[in-house]
Amino acid sequence: MLHSAEEYADYLALFDDPARFDALAARENFGAVVLTTAYPDRSLGLIWHLANSTNWRLAYTDGYEVLLLRDGPALALGERQPSTPSWKNLRRASAATRSCTRRRGCTWRAC
Repeated sequence: MLHSAEEYADYLALFDDPARFDALAARENFGAVVLTTAYPDRSLGLIWHLANSTNWRLAYTDGYEVLLLRDGPALALGERQPSTPSWKNLRRASAATRSCTRRRGCTWRAC
């Protein structure tokens, strides 16, 4: 997906002024955020902002990325419709979109 220079500037502004993220989160209503903690370290201020918020909690980190979840009702997995993609296809798509981190000590079995 291509973005305009204005959209990219708005994206970067989230890292320069983490409080702007709160308005975006309220408008878009997403429940999870994945941010990198490694180079570039531009997201560290936003990570700190979210980690100190009562609305977000740290769910996972591997030293390279963090997963923050919005506080609220848990997802009721029993109410979800079964997905049609198989694990095999999901694994293939995952391998095509990201490089394996096994060389950095990855222990995820799907790598």
